[in-house]
Amino acid sequence: MKKKAKHRKIVNKYKFFRTLTILVLIIVGIVTIKFFVGITKQENQEGKSIETANLETQKELEERDKIEQEKIEREKQKQKEEEKIGEYIEQIKQEKHLTEDKFSFFYQNVDIGSSYFFNEEKYFTAASTIKVPLTMLYYDQINEGEKTLESALTYKSGCYEVGDGKTASSYKIGNKVPLNFLMNQAIVKSDNTATNILIQGMGFSEYRKQIAKYSERELIKDFYKSNITSAGYACDVLTHIVENQSNYEILLQDMKQSSYGEYLKNNIEEYEVAHKYGSYNGYVHDYGIIYGENTYLIGIFTKGVSNAKDLIASIGEQVVNLVEIK
Repeated sequence: MKKKAKHRKIVNKYKFFRTLTILVLIIVGIVTIKFFVGITKQENQEGKSIETANLETQKELEERDKIEQEKIEREKQKQKEEEKIGEYIEQIKQEKHLTEDKFSFFYQNVDIGSSYFFNEEKYFTAASTIKVPLTMLYYDQINEGEKTLESALTYKSGCYEVGDGKTASSYKIGNKVPLNFLMNQAIVKSDNTATNILIQGMGFSEYRKQIAKYSERELIKDFYKSNITSAGYACDVLTHIVENQSNYEILLQDMKQSSYGEYLKNNIEEYEVAHKYGSYNGYVHDYGIIYGENTYLIGIFTKGVSNAKDLIASIGEQVVNLVEIK
């Protein structure tokens, strides 16, 4: 009996260790499987991460190549435009005998950055072209909350001047005239009386000093004392308007209505033109913004040139044709 009991103990002990061994092996197996599965998942994740990173890198490279290619194409277009405009201006100068004393010109493509200037620092009597920066000063004051469109200036006796517009017929000397009326008349009708009231409201010296801020050029001393301008300054004025259009929306609308379809507008019917002409004692100018495939700034300033108005219309038309036809 004792031998049988001992034998059963040995058998049970053997079964226990066998079961324990099997359990250990199972656990080791499970752990091993999980370990290798984890490694596989990690490898897959790392593989996917590498693949994703490669795809992102490839996408970035393609995007960079695209930007670089667009830049190259833009530079080519820019150079091509500048060459076209330069050749045309040289041609028209020779044909019309346009010397530096008589003629200056600017062109700028706002979208691609091409530009061409001739005689840009030559100063001319500005005539009515100066009405654009003058009204800009008042729009600045309105935007800054110093004035409103309904703010009024006094129509003083020295402000009357013969010319187009409704100021002199709508108001009497001593009346208060709203700014929105004065600025509209100055730009759309080129009303000299309205312009003089605007100048009087600020003071001539102060207004000349203030309009200098629209250009970073070093302006000559006479600029601050008399009504003169240059192609370079005029281009800077238009550039400031384009870069701050929300401040000058009403001005731009008035400029689009200016001149009854003459000057730059005369031969350009397909596109909107926002501009302001000037004509006084042999000085005939126009400068403006042409909204074509791109946005173009063009200015022509003349002194003692015959049929200057037609010349301005022709130059504007030809320049637009040159840059619009690729």
